[in-house]
Amino acid sequence: MIATFPLQAIAEASAVRMVDCLLGGTLIGFLAAAVLRLSPRQRSGLRFAVWFSALLAIAALPFLTAAIHSQHAALPAATPMRSVLALPGVWAIYIFVAWFLIAGVGLTRLGISLWQMRELRRSCVALAPENIPPQLRATLAGERAGRRVALCTSDRVQVPTAIGLQAPAVVIPQWLMSES
Repeated sequence: MIATFPLQAIAEASAVRMVDCLLGGTLIGFLAAAVLRLSPRQRSGLRFAVWFSALLAIAALPFLTAAIHSQHAALPAATPMRSVLALPGVWAIYIFVAWFLIAGVGLTRLGISLWQMRELRRSCVALAPENIPPQLRATLAGERAGRRVALCTSDRVQVPTAIGLQAPAVVIPQWLMSES
């Protein structure tokens, strides 16, 4: 006997979780915006920390709601929690397939972007210290970075660009270096 894949059950459970978490994610986003609105003159590090925390909270939301559901189900006197919204089975399949396609396109775009960034990093030419203009050399000497950052040139960028997480680099356009 061939085992069938329970797509309908998976789609229904996923669609209900998505709809349930939509309100929570929206509230987290508004809360992050309100926190930034209330703090005057935020630095970029604070803005990044607030929005990244909001992103992590939204990503954790389905797991938190699942944990809450399982806690309530473990209590003997508790009635099982139900979703606020009931979806027909066909709609659950449509929502699941739409999410799957959109997530697939997003992951594909992310993969292409990471590959392009890797190729850009490979095509960069590191600047020798003697080739760095004196003003830029003085600026770099005055800055005390927590880790070493490579200074490179490339003809593939039009504006100075920061790339890399493991081995960060500032890529300066080739035309800019030829003008100085």
